[in-house]
Amino acid sequence: MSSLVKHFFSLVVLLVPSMALAASHAINPSCGNNGDGSAWSCASSPGGAGAWNAIPASSTLARGDTYYLGDGTYAGGNTFNTAASGGLFNTIKKATSSDYGGMSGWNSSYGDGQAVFNAGIHFSTDNWIFDGVTGGGPGSWASGYGIKIKSMTANGQNISVGGSSKTDLRGANVTVRHIEMQGIGTDTSQFGLGVRYAGNNFTASYIWMYDIGTCPINAPPSYGTSVFEYLFIQSYVPGSLHKEIMTQHIDGIPGNTTIRYSLFIDVQSTGGLMWDNHGNPSAHLYVYGNVFYRPSGATWNYGNGVIAGWTGGGNELFSNVHVYNNTFININGNVFYGLIIQRTMKPTTIYFITLLLQYTLTLLEAIYGKFMTTTTI
Repeated sequence: MSSLVKHFFSLVVLLVPSMALAASHAINPSCGNNGDGSAWSCASSPGGAGAWNAIPASSTLARGDTYYLGDGTYAGGNTFNTAASGGLFNTIKKATSSDYGGMSGWNSSYGDGQAVFNAGIHFSTDNWIFDGVTGGGPGSWASGYGIKIKSMTANGQNISVGGSSKTDLRGANVTVRHIEMQGIGTDTSQFGLGVRYAGNNFTASYIWMYDIGTCPINAPPSYGTSVFEYLFIQSYVPGSLHKEIMTQHIDGIPGNTTIRYSLFIDVQSTGGLMWDNHGNPSAHLYVYGNVFYRPSGATWNYGNGVIAGWTGGGNELFSNVHVYNNTFININGNVFYGLIIQRTMKPTTIYFITLLLQYTLTLLEAIYGKFMTTTTI
């Protein structure tokens, strides 16, 4: 046997055990007994063969494994802080009849509804995927989400990622998708997505947010690259507090932020997408493929603008902003206050590339009907 062949078989022997470590687990909140996660049927006694009835403590989750959520109610309030192990991801996803992990005891009724969390969740270590699997995007902006998270406390967040300070950055490589987020519905400091002192590579996709108490996206300060796509920002509560669709203060490298393919139908208080990159003037904001639509009769408080920065009193900088291929419907000239007349106290670079290209308006009509007034600037 040649040396090359021997090395090949040695490599296979080494890889097979590591591949076998990854496992799937069932979580069925309808079960009375908390089983061992090995099957969808309920355990006959605590710790026996059968589904867990809640997400286990993060310290017990195995890196590289997938945890399937059955329909039902979850307490929420989870902090996912399992220690990182190389590049292994933990995946927590909604079970469906097409993907439930293959464990025995499956019933389609476990996967035809929602997994509903009654409090927000937090990620403070690297490499997580939290996936509702279904719902969101064109044709399903406000329906079909596999996971719903409620945040009903005054200072709560539906989903938060990060550490505690500039020297304690946590939560790199975190992806959340296909999630319905319901806020407190009152004028409080309750946020939707909180990305604070987080590591690099945060992605939020197919997210529906409504009744958020303050900012749907809160990222002060932000240190890594973030992508927000296929968001539906339906509503956040007007009031006396500092509010905007997104508050983004970049204070790290690379710090680039992309917002794309999303639908925004509410703007309150300070403004819409608010950007400040004074902490890293090399950071860029990319906004493209979005629809900003003010429904007929709706009152928007534009503040500094729909895409804007602050006035510079705190040394803010509105720079390296790329806005292209978006559509603005039934919105007046305040859109441009932030883009062109923004007082940043420092030189500002703004890029316009095919600004305000018409974008698939028919996708909205299924939800809101024909537009009473359509204005593309």
